[in-house]
Amino acid sequence: MATPALRTVEEFAQMETAETEAYELVDGVLLPLPSCTPWHNIIRDRLNSLILNYVDQTRSAIPLPELTAG
Repeated sequence: MATPALRTVEEFAQMETAETEAYELVDGVLLPLPSCTPWHNIIRDRLNSLILNYVDQTRSAIPLPELTAG
């Protein structure tokens, strides 16, 4: 098995967005981002609902949704 070419953060930043949008750079290696499954989305939504209910009741925090660079 061949060793993948290591990339720097600068090289990754210079790549076309379409080439990198489904990847992350880990220790110089491009790794594909895992795709979400329906079960993942169900769990995420249930947790989000629990967190929002707790925050509404306690007024203890300001929840922020997952943010992406844009």
